[in-house]
Amino acid sequence: MVKRQNSKQEVEQSQLETCTAGRKFDAGKLQFNLLPPLAIEETIRVLQFGAQKYEVGNWKLVPNANERYFNAAMRHLWEFHKGEVLDPETGYSHIAHAICCLMFLEDLRQENCTKTK
Repeated sequence: MVKRQNSKQEVEQSQLETCTAGRKFDAGKLQFNLLPPLAIEETIRVLQFGAQKYEVGNWKLVPNANERYFNAAMRHLWEFHKGEVLDPETGYSHIAHAICCLMFLEDLRQENCTKTK
């Protein structure tokens, strides 16, 4: 009886089915690689500027935060819309400043939803 040799593809498939090394079950988990890195870097620069100027986490303590961060986001977007790309005080992008404000608003919204449940 002649033993049939497996094709390269059959061998590779067999190895995949029996090998568990290198497996990682990431389905349904957050994919941080989807974030645009340049925008994230500029946004972090704005956050670092704010942390130095005001204090780390100070944004959580601002009275009337929803109204004030909404207005601040809109001011930065408006300046960008009028053609001013960089905030004159920080030298960072108006868009990144608006992103910070929007992130603050979203975090505050979620925190408020958690407290009311």
